[in-house]
Parts: sequence; C-alpha cells; structure tokens
Amino acid sequence: MVHSHRLSNRPTLPVLSGTIISILTVLLLTVIFPVYNYGPTPIGELVWFGIGMFFIVTIPIYLFQKYGVISSLMVALGSFLTAVAMTWLRIAEAAQAGAALSAGPTVLYLYLFFWLLPLAIALVVGGGEYLLRQGWNTSR
Repeated sequence: MVHSHRLSNRPTLPVLSGTIISILTVLLLTVIFPVYNYGPTPIGELVWFGIGMFFIVTIPIYLFQKYGVISSLMVALGSFLTAVAMTWLRIAEAAQAGAALSAGPTVLYLYLFFWLLPLAIALVVGGGEYLLRQGWNTSR
C-alpha cells in the first residue's frame, strides 16, 4: 500500500505560518512600535493578539491547501497588512511631529483585539468562494 504524503494533507505549513506571524506580530508590538512612542502592550493582550494572528493565518492557509480556497487568505492577510500600514503611518506622523501618539486605539489594535471579526469575514468570503466553485464544478 502506497501512502501519499502531499503537503496539502499535512498541517505543517499552516501551523508554521501561523506561529511565525504570531511571533512577528508580538515583536512588532513589543520591539518596533515602542521605538516610535507606541505605548507598551499588556502581556494579556499580547497573548490574545498572538492567538488571534495564529488562527487568522492558520485557518485560511489550511483552507487553501485542503480546498483551494484563496479568498479567505487574501481577506485575512490583506486586512492585516492594511491595519499595520495604517497604524505605521499614524505612528510615523506622530513621531515626525515630535508628539506622542494621540489618544485612542490604532487600527491595528482594533484589528488584533477583535480578531474574531476579520477571521469570520474571511471565512464567510472563503465559504462563498467554495460554494461558487462547487456550483461551477457540478454544472459542467
């Protein structure tokens, strides 16, 4: 009996990718952003944010590997990168003006705090893509 060990059937890539992006997110919040007067993030929030980024990356990559669904990955990563860019611009503007970051949460903070929402949106979009593909495949 020959077993196929295709990468798409193994959770290695999604788990590894989710772990890496979680670590990078925590580093972004603890090492890079504080240089620009972005206040310290409490440890409980860092854990919550790390868990969120793990799932935001892991689940869409798994869906891509298993079912070929790309839209959930694009929504998840696109929205994350947009939140990072918007926050980075806000921090850079404050640093350039020599001022502290204005009061109120950043876009990235809101994204990470409410990570279940972007994940749910990504999964709904991915589910729609999957259903469209299934309908397309059965109508042929």
